[in-house]
Amino acid sequence: QSERCREILKRLTSLSSEGEAHLSRLPLTSLVEEMTAPHRDFGISIKLRPGERIGPEPVGRRNPGVIYGLGNLVENAVDFARKSVTVRWSWNEATVTFSITDDGPGFPPEIIDRIGEPYMSTRQGTEAGGGLG
Repeated sequence: QSERCREILKRLTSLSSEGEAHLSRLPLTSLVEEMTAPHRDFGISIKLRPGERIGPEPVGRRNPGVIYGLGNLVENAVDFARKSVTVRWSWNEATVTFSITDDGPGFPPEIIDRIGEPYMSTRQGTEAGGGLG
């Protein structure tokens, strides 16, 4: 058994980066799955709704920053949703579009003009300066 384990480990460590090339490319629908998967199982329904898709599915370079950034938007929606979050996406030859909506209460009218300012947050229990805006 130990010899078999050594052989498996040797094969795993000898894999070249070329063998992982397929992992460096990410179809758009896989990106949607990756950005939503960590935010499931929190009691909020995440609905995936593809929109208009014109032309072949976009495939891009796997970018952890993009996955994290879009995932952060999904996380915020889940945090503030009452029951559900809807993620929509569409594409054409020139543009990819995402829409992430939730059924939460929305922003209070008095802060609408400040949305996007650094360190602004409407989360309960968040001290001033606690959010990233």
